[in-house]
Amino acid sequence: MSAYRTSAVALLVLFFVNFATPHDNKRPDAHKMFEQVQTLVWDILQGKNLEQAKSSVEAEAYLISGSNYEPLLEVLTGRSKTCNLNEGANRQIGFLSAMISDDLTTGYLIVKTESAEKKNERFHTINFMKSNDGGWKIKSWHTSK
Repeated sequence: MSAYRTSAVALLVLFFVNFATPHDNKRPDAHKMFEQVQTLVWDILQGKNLEQAKSSVEAEAYLISGSNYEPLLEVLTGRSKTCNLNEGANRQIGFLSAMISDDLTTGYLIVKTESAEKKNERFHTINFMKSNDGGWKIKSWHTSK
């Protein structure tokens, strides 16, 4: 990733961490949780750390991509013939928004990715829940084709 792109992504992340995620005293862990989920999702979209990512996906989690419905774990292991989440290294975040429930047990992340030329936009909505071990588990993932 070029220095310019890295800087742009970092600024975008800082903006949303500071203004779009909760920071009140009642929810001090919300910031950390947001970063964990964002890192997990970005790794999946970049095709990185997929073995680790699979441990953060519920066994029954699914992906809806256009008109296709696939088990998310099959997509991450490359067994799906119709769906793919790996967008490659030339993609960047165009928009990012998150919501975490007040009790810090569930939330969603909306991500818009785009090419460097700002073409070929793709939207992702990822629903996640807190697991018994305190980590986050992806429950569902919807993406535009």
